[in-house]
Amino acid sequence: MPKTCALLHKWLPSKPGFPWTSDQNEQVLVLKMKKGTNVELHSGPANNILNIHIGISGLEGARLTVAGQNYTWEEGKVIAWDGSYDHQIDCLDCVDDQRVIMMVRYMHPDMTAEHYKGIARTQFEEVPLELQ
Repeated sequence: MPKTCALLHKWLPSKPGFPWTSDQNEQVLVLKMKKGTNVELHSGPANNILNIHIGISGLEGARLTVAGQNYTWEEGKVIAWDGSYDHQIDCLDCVDDQRVIMMVRYMHPDMTAEHYKGIARTQFEEVPLELQ
């Protein structure tokens, strides 16, 4: 994990100086899900966050549903998706005792300062260059 973290640290945060819309804007997590677990339908806090799931182990039978479309993980492959869409995850039909993935959340590449400026609830201010 230290090498993985060092590699990802080069690119995150992907948009230094931009305000976050939630505490989930950019993060890297290793997620385990036990066989028989179901995470109910929900959506993320904002549409500026994209998710990348990287399958690690115990993937057979696990399912991600985004906007009514089902996806399955494959070892070494990624699933990239917008967490603002309704989604759910389940391991109800998992073959192994647990599914393990790495999730990388990052700000949408099309996000610009103009998406924040002039909107009172974002309280966006330019970040001085010496602080970036």
